[in-house]
Amino acid sequence: MTLENQKSSRPVEHVALPFGALDRASTYAPFSEDAAKLRSATPVFVTSIETEVVDRLKGLALFRMGGIEVDGCAVVTARIQKGSAQFVWLADATDPDFWSALDTMRKTGRAGFVFINGEDTWFMQYKIEQPGTAIDRYRRQLGRKDVKFLEAAGSLITDGSMKQMASSIIPGLTVEHLQINILATRRVRAAAEALGGMFVRKSSDTASFAASIVSAPRTVQ
Repeated sequence: MTLENQKSSRPVEHVALPFGALDRASTYAPFSEDAAKLRSATPVFVTSIETEVVDRLKGLALFRMGGIEVDGCAVVTARIQKGSAQFVWLADATDPDFWSALDTMRKTGRAGFVFINGEDTWFMQYKIEQPGTAIDRYRRQLGRKDVKFLEAAGSLITDGSMKQMASSIIPGLTVEHLQINILATRRVRAAAEALGGMFVRKSSDTASFAASIVSAPRTVQ
């Protein structure tokens, strides 16, 4: 009997990675009074926003950070909820840029958030009353080289895990819009470029988004 190599005829399906940017307040200071009031190095989390979601950016805003461990990889979550809209950034716990941004955020007691829709941009500043330290246990991951963060974060998004965990952080308010991004630091962007911005799909769900930086941000009240 002759043994022959057989390849599966099932196509390999790839998924676009959903990115949100990590920036600084100085980028937006020339266009936003609120950004100009912040120290230049204050971290700013950037995401896209759909037109119909803009009207939900009203009322109370709350910011929380946490962590998830999946397949031996620690994924830190940064979560802002403004009204009924919630936005989540998944950060690589091995990434020095993330921890540097977190340390700066704690020193300044402030963070910025930017929401982009086409040529329109909305800027929101946030005062951090009591910076949490619970996620510092993940700092031990700093510098690890054997972690496939993009695959782990991508799987959390496409298999629906993050949606199941994303309950409202504002009492009495239901989340009507949820957007999950991978925090694109320099290191994460380089890794994404090596993957072509894609990873092999592990579930039936898909997600895609690419953030871009534009000028003339508006202020979210």
